[in-house]
Amino acid sequence: MKAGTILYYSVDRAIDVLQSATLPNDLQKVALVTFTDGLDQGSFMLNNKYSTPAEWRNAINSRMPY
Repeated sequence: MKAGTILYYSVDRAIDVLQSATLPNDLQKVALVTFTDGLDQGSFMLNNKYSTPAEWRNAINSRMPY
């Protein structure tokens, strides 16, 4: 199977980039917008530290500051 959609991996990497960026001190909000077909066929091929979609989702959710 080819990688196809890599939703969880992409969001996880986007969070890494946001956390490592130097942002203005007066920044109040940051939005992370994704466009997807609702599938994730490739995240497990790129990173196997999670074994289920629920583990990926929960890990990403725990990294998002609200």
